[in-house]
Amino acid sequence: MIPLCSLMKNLHLLKLKNIALDKAWNRLEKMGVELVYGNEASEGSQLYIYLTKGQHLQQLPWIDSCLPASFPEVDWHQQWELHSASFHEGKAHISLESYGIQSGPIQLLPGEGFGDLSHPTTCLMLELMASQVKGKTFIDMGCGSGILSLAAIAMGAKRSFGIDIDPKAIEHAKHNATLNEMADRSHFCFPNALPIVMPYEPCVIGINMITTEQTVAWGSVSFLHQHNFPVISSGVQHSQREAYLAQAAMRGWSMQNEIAKDGWLAFHFV
Repeated sequence: MIPLCSLMKNLHLLKLKNIALDKAWNRLEKMGVELVYGNEASEGSQLYIYLTKGQHLQQLPWIDSCLPASFPEVDWHQQWELHSASFHEGKAHISLESYGIQSGPIQLLPGEGFGDLSHPTTCLMLELMASQVKGKTFIDMGCGSGILSLAAIAMGAKRSFGIDIDPKAIEHAKHNATLNEMADRSHFCFPNALPIVMPYEPCVIGINMITTEQTVAWGSVSFLHQHNFPVISSGVQHSQREAYLAQAAMRGWSMQNEIAKDGWLAFHFV
């Protein structure tokens, strides 16, 4: 099976010139580019990114080249140690105390899945989830490391289903669920393997992706559209607010709450 999103975006390697790696990362993020990871190579800084069909970056003066690439071998332990908060003893330790959870931190193993509270969009998701998921089933679209699915369980969700198009991310999330003794209530799979959720089962859908990825991901789960479940969404830049809300209205979503952090927005829709 070829996941839907893999047909619409391709991995590229950017070679940078006359710009710091973190500055290039921030600029591309604001442009809505999906970044994978970056490194300081002997021949200069490099960034691995996903390019969605129609995105072109060659005109940027600080990009030396932008070429299709395949995934190199990545030292994920090193990457998480460099970028994850509270990383020690080989794991990231994610405290949920600021969201009213006193049960101890969620632990995450280094791996391919995205999500460890180092990005403001994840923090925004957790802030909105804290009052919405208790006693419900949480559907985590683009589960990455499984952080939101596991946090939902810690916040009192009945169970969680995390879906992703990357088989390595799914395996990463499963390992994290086992590590946190939540494997019995959290399940991870491809979108087309998500069990049909009965209309009478109270659910909340979580989407933490940039807007272009959200459009593709939402289209891949059309069987959920008819149920009218509440949606918690993050990954929207402030400059995209009006266009995103217009798109949400076309889906029949009515905004109940909006919060912001570091130029990023998150919403609670019904």
